[in-house]
Amino acid sequence: MDVMDGPTETISNRIRRLSEAGHSRAEIARLVNRSYQQVRQVLVNDAARGRPSPQGVSEVGVRYDTETRGDHRSDLPIRIAVAGDGSVTLPAGLVRRLGTSEGRFVIGTWTATGHGEDTLTLMGPAVALEKAREGLPVWQPGEPLWSEELIAERRAEAAREAADD
Repeated sequence: MDVMDGPTETISNRIRRLSEAGHSRAEIARLVNRSYQQVRQVLVNDAARGRPSPQGVSEVGVRYDTETRGDHRSDLPIRIAVAGDGSVTLPAGLVRRLGTSEGRFVIGTWTATGHGEDTLTLMGPAVALEKAREGLPVWQPGEPLWSEELIAERRAEAAREAADD
C-alpha cells in the first residue's frame, strides 16, 4: 500500500496522518517501513510538544498493543480514545479478546471511589452472562420452573385485562 500523500511528505508527517486515520502504531510501522520505536517516538514527541491529538481525541492511559507484544496480562494500561461526543474507541485487539465485534455490545461496571480513582471494568457477552447467572439462585428439583411461573403470570395478566374490557 502506498501511503505517500505527495512527493515532499516526510516520514513523520506520514506517521501523523496514519495515526489520525486510526491506525495502530504497529500498523503504521509496517505501512511506512519503519520500526515501531520510530513511530512511537514521533507520536510521543508530538504529545510532549502539545500537538493536538488526532481529530479532537484525547488519549487516556498508555497504548498497549497485544498484537505486537503478544502479552495478555490484564493489568496493563491501554489507550482509549474519547471523542467529543463522549464515545470511546477500543483497540481492535481488546475488542477481539472481549469476544465481541462492531455493532455488538460489551458490558461495563463502574466503581466510583470518590478519590479520583474510578474504575471501569469491561466484560464481553459470555463473561457478562456468566456473572449474571452467578447472581441467580440455582434451581432445585421440585421447584417450579421460572419460565412456567412467568407464563402463568402473563396468562393471569391477560385474563385480568380481558375482564376489564
